Amino acid sequence: MMAENRERPPAGSTKNREANAARWFWVLGAWFWLLSGCALPGTVPGPSPTATSPLAPYSAAIATAVAVGDAKAQAAAYYERGNVQLDAGANDAAIADYSKAIMLDPGNARAFNNRALAYVALGQLDQALADYAAAIKLDPGYLRAYVNRLRLLEQRGDLQAMAADYRQLAALDPKNSARYQYRAGSALYGLHDLPGARQAYDAALAADPQQVDAWYARGLLSFAEGQRAAAIADFDTALRLSPRAANAYYARGLAWSASGDAAHALADFAQAVALRPDYPEALLARAAAYHAAHQDALARVDLAAVEKLTLDDTLKAAYNILREQIWCGLNRANWYFDSGYYARRQTLPKCCPSLRYLRAVPNSSNANTWSTIGRVPWNAIAVFIASNIAREPTSTASTRAHLPMNATKSSSAVIPLSSPTNATVPPSRTAAMASFSPPTVSTT
Repeated sequence: MMAENRERPPAGSTKNREANAARWFWVLGAWFWLLSGCALPGTVPGPSPTATSPLAPYSAAIATAVAVGDAKAQAAAYYERGNVQLDAGANDAAIADYSKAIMLDPGNARAFNNRALAYVALGQLDQALADYAAAIKLDPGYLRAYVNRLRLLEQRGDLQAMAADYRQLAALDPKNSARYQYRAGSALYGLHDLPGARQAYDAALAADPQQVDAWYARGLLSFAEGQRAAAIADFDTALRLSPRAANAYYARGLAWSASGDAAHALADFAQAVALRPDYPEALLARAAAYHAAHQDALARVDLAAVEKLTLDDTLKAAYNILREQIWCGLNRANWYFDSGYYARRQTLPKCCPSLRYLRAVPNSSNANTWSTIGRVPWNAIAVFIASNIAREPTSTASTRAHLPMNATKSSSAVIPLSSPTNATVPPSRTAAMASFSPPTVSTT
């Protein structure tokens, strides 16, 4: 009841007060805007602030450390300034700063690693390798230095050193042991150390049975050693893991062909070509298989497809030999006998230049035999193309993708020296100094 007896304001008075307040707000705001555009008498606008150099804090820290005689702090400041220089691409200046840091603190493995990256950027690879070696000597567990050194070793093709470093990485980094053992095996295979390569591939598969490249590579090794059944078994596993790997079908087809199973060989060559129509090795292999099966019409179709492709010297040689055999309509029984060392006298078609090197054997027991100069055995096609079956890892030929191996410089952030190479590093402390393409090793 008291609320009802309280005096009420006149109708409309509240709206009037709100309108007046808004009007005064806009009037005062306009005055402030006008005054802000007018300089007071006698005042001069000041200069715009000057940007601070990114190096200034580190230079100041160096000066302070020098003033107080703190060599350790001085070394740390030079190292940090070197990092900034390296990130900016000032490689000569970075090398100078890292060198001063190393002089003041010779035990700084990170400074050696980062100075090596600057040397790499300048193309001074011998100095870079020396610095990586120094970093690893100071800290034998320094994964990043191993990875960065491997990039240079890959570039130089130093297979012996590559195998040693990959094995060391496999021991230091069990999480990534499988791919490091696989890479060690590939280097040893390149050195023709087949037992060592097999041991490395076995270790890779023991560490990770899903390592498809190791299955494929071990299959190639078994094929090279004449263990065809073992090769086919490893290719089978590789293809279960990576069913779109054209080169694994091609390699298995060669193993089937060498085992005398033409049907399986043709099926695998066909699958390889279906996945990769511009695959010259598979097309040549299938053409040779068709020719052996007396299906020369199909063989000529594959040769016509090969003719449109760019071939290296090895494949050109294989193509020319196979073309002579197919297009000239020659049957090996017409010109080879006695394990292929002699050829019967016959009129040779002009389209067969390699057979023009035949000449008569004057003292032969058979007056109609000719010897072959630079004789090409019947299985030359397989020999030529089998030498190229390891051109790419299975996972590269399939839908699987691998990151390239990138060099990384050590971070000034708190990262243990034994941390894995893919440890999280602040972006400003990560440098990809070059672009190489080993397919299975990656760092961040």
